[in-house]
Amino acid sequence: MPVELICNFCGTKYYKSPSKAKNSKYCSRTCGNKAMAQNKKIDRENRKCSGCEKTFLAKKNSDRKYCSRKCMMESVKVPRVELKCHSCGKDYERPVGKETKFCSKDCQNFGQSAGLTNIPSNGRAGYRKDLPSNYFFKSSLEADYARYCKAIGKKYVYEHRTFVLEINGKKKAYTPDFYHPDEDRYVETKAGRKDKKYGGNLPAVDELKSQGIKIEVLFMRDFYRNIKQSGHYWNIDNIENKNYLGTRPLIYG
Repeated sequence: MPVELICNFCGTKYYKSPSKAKNSKYCSRTCGNKAMAQNKKIDRENRKCSGCEKTFLAKKNSDRKYCSRKCMMESVKVPRVELKCHSCGKDYERPVGKETKFCSKDCQNFGQSAGLTNIPSNGRAGYRKDLPSNYFFKSSLEADYARYCKAIGKKYVYEHRTFVLEINGKKKAYTPDFYHPDEDRYVETKAGRKDKKYGGNLPAVDELKSQGIKIEVLFMRDFYRNIKQSGHYWNIDNIENKNYLGTRPLIYG
């Protein structure tokens, strides 16, 4: 026969079988949850906001100091400094201590491709004492190609122009290594890799070709083989490929 009980939370009469009545305290799960929440309720106290100094309610066991997230962000806000993007020239702001040269990732990529900032490299990046002082070459191959052009009297401009292209649905800033104004032709130099793979510049070269721009890829193995056959490899001073350690003092910056 069901046992009559009184709910410890709402006071309502309810019934349970004798086997369950012994441990039953609440008429429903809802009353049980409300009772548990009430038992766990933490007292609150008035505090003064560390930002705006308004009074607000906070749990006694919390370390809350601000009345709102907005007030907290305003109080801990780091002073900002005005900057000008090295790529697009746009004015922008950054927190003090976190200044950058570019206003966005796209401008950073454009600036790196255009040589507006130097990319850290484990290779032989740097200026050369025997080449124009305004050219920061990224590798020995580029420097040797410039020496070859100088030896045969071929005019060149290093990193003459940066193109913004769309490759596989994404924008890419690409700057060919050399431009020969007398031929209106670009040259992209490429070092050899053991895995026979090459970087993302080759799709950019193909895109420029499709636009009617004259550009060719000059691989390192072909370049050095050709200048050996022509005799320039041995006659041009400071070819880094033939005297890697001896030409190290030429590099600076």
